[in-house]
Amino acid sequence: MRKEYFIDTENVGTAWIRQISPLDPKDKVFVFISNSELLRRLKKMIPFPEKQLEYVECIGMGKNDMDIYIAGFIARRTARRFVKREYVIVSNDKGYEDFIAGFSQNRWGTIRRQGVYRQSYQDFYEKVRPILSEMRADIEKIMDTAVKYRKRDERAKLHRVLVKEYGDEKGTLIYRAIRPHMHFLINR
Repeated sequence: MRKEYFIDTENVGTAWIRQISPLDPKDKVFVFISNSELLRRLKKMIPFPEKQLEYVECIGMGKNDMDIYIAGFIARRTARRFVKREYVIVSNDKGYEDFIAGFSQNRWGTIRRQGVYRQSYQDFYEKVRPILSEMRADIEKIMDTAVKYRKRDERAKLHRVLVKEYGDEKGTLIYRAIRPHMHFLINR
């Protein structure tokens, strides 16, 4: 299925480039820009063919206006389409969840949010993914939880949240699996 990526650069900057590379030739990337300096930098950095890219300038918008603009942009695109596609919002902003839930009623494709983490977060993810896969744990959900409670003084809270979510035994196993790698997440 063809994918269309919608990049929330207010939220992920340039880190998304390596995460979605390489693109399938049929995929399309819409890069939402609110900063003209970032636009100049991106045009030099992006390795994708120009026919797969579209820059959408959102200059002059207030904080969080880009989220609403992206949701509206996707809604407008899907209203005119009659082919199934996968729509991927590339953002760490959790504010898209209600829009995604409402979109699930749409018969023209699927939509999801894909988070982007700095390199240290990526290192953490690569270390814990094999361990969590063996446990059949929800890796993305655990990653988001670990990032939320990444400070040293929040470790006990992280353990409690994991135990509450996965039960005493499995939550403790997950915590023990990710604890040695938490240094990747400490405010780098």
